[in-house]
Amino acid sequence: MRPWNQIVRAGVLVCVLAALACGLRLGPGGESKASPDPAAFSSSTAWAHLEELSEIGPREPGSAGSIRARKYLLDQLHALDGSEIREIRFEPADSSDAAEEGAAGSGLAERVHVVSVLPGTSRDVVVLAAAYDSPEFEGFRHVGSNTSASGPAMVLELGRALSERPRPYTVWLVFL
Repeated sequence: MRPWNQIVRAGVLVCVLAALACGLRLGPGGESKASPDPAAFSSSTAWAHLEELSEIGPREPGSAGSIRARKYLLDQLHALDGSEIREIRFEPADSSDAAEEGAAGSGLAERVHVVSVLPGTSRDVVVLAAAYDSPEFEGFRHVGSNTSASGPAMVLELGRALSERPRPYTVWLVFL
């Protein structure tokens, strides 16, 4: 198995375990059952986040779309109870770095990571991370809904569900 496949499988496993920890309940045959617990994971809320982020369109680092997506993420994170939010900015690389990346100008865009920390009773940390930027392609409109909207949508909803319950560990919600 290639290393990338192992990483993807590990990521899926973490998301499934986190969803189960948030109260997702499966009935016989594996169908999901709605939980009356307000701290339960809500697939409809995650889907709404996916739609909002997809509507923004391409989100190349430093672009107007990336800034709009980051603002959306920050607005959602500010609504979480007890969340400490940080923005980590990376200065643009010089032009020689951009040439090595093989993308004209893309190496020069400022990159901003968003981290929300939900404190727990221990200093042990669980990190839930997703990329929120997406490339722009010539010839067709790419809205970045596969990973760069579905990933952040899942992390936002997991964060909401986890913020509404006591946590024995600290949770970092990271958007790259």
